[in-house]
Amino acid sequence: MDMLKAEEKRWLVVGICLSKVLTPAMRRVIGQEMHQLYQNMVLPPTCIHSQTLSSYLKRLPPSTVRLNYVNINNNATQSSYHSYDYCVKDELSLAKLFVKPFMSSFTGFDETLDSSAALSILCVAPNFVYDGINIIASDVRDLVRNEWGHSLFWKIVVVILLVGIVIFLYQHFTRGTKLRYWYCNCGCIPGHKLSFVYKTFDRQTPKVNGIEFDWEKLRNKLGLTFEAMDRPGIL
Repeated sequence: MDMLKAEEKRWLVVGICLSKVLTPAMRRVIGQEMHQLYQNMVLPPTCIHSQTLSSYLKRLPPSTVRLNYVNINNNATQSSYHSYDYCVKDELSLAKLFVKPFMSSFTGFDETLDSSAALSILCVAPNFVYDGINIIASDVRDLVRNEWGHSLFWKIVVVILLVGIVIFLYQHFTRGTKLRYWYCNCGCIPGHKLSFVYKTFDRQTPKVNGIEFDWEKLRNKLGLTFEAMDRPGIL
C-alpha cells in the first residue's frame, strides 16, 4: 500500500465499496423489482411471455431506451431480427432486455451480474425510471463506476504487469539467470550414469558413474568430436 499515492488509495477504497457493498445491494433490489414487473407484464393486454414479431414491445415507458431482444432466447445466433423469439419467459430475460449485448451474460441476480450491468438496468428499466432512481444510477455509473474503471490505479496495474513480463523474458532468454538454471535442472536425471553437476547458473560439469569430468576430458574419453554451433546462448 505504501507504493500507492493518496488518490490511488481512495480509488481502491471506492472499488472495494462498489464491488462489496453497492453491487450486492443493487442485485437484491433488481431481482425483486424485475420479479414484480414481470408478474405485471404477463397479464393482458401486454402478455410479454407470448409476444410475436408483429406485436412485440419496442420500449417500456416511461423509459425511452429500445429493448435488446438479441440478448434472450439465443437470438444472437439468428441472421435477422425477423427470426427472433420475442417471448420473454422469465424475469431474468426481462432484465437482459435493458442491457447492451456484451453485458448480458449474467445467469441470475447474483455474482454473475456485475456492477456495469446492474447500473444499466437501474438507468433504463421503467420502474426505476418512474421512481427517479435512474438519475442517481446514471450519476454513479458516469462519475464513479466509469472513473474508477479508468483511473490511474489501473494504469499502475498495467505497468506492473508489463514490468513482470519484461523480467520473465529476461530470465528466460539470458544466460546465467535462475530461471535458466531451473530449466537445466529439469533436464538432469539423477541416478543415471550420466548426470550433471552445476557449478554456476550457466556452467555444468558432467558426471559419469559418480566421477566428474570436464567437457574436454569427457570428449577425449569417449572419442567424440564436436562441431562448433553458432547459436546465441550456447557455450
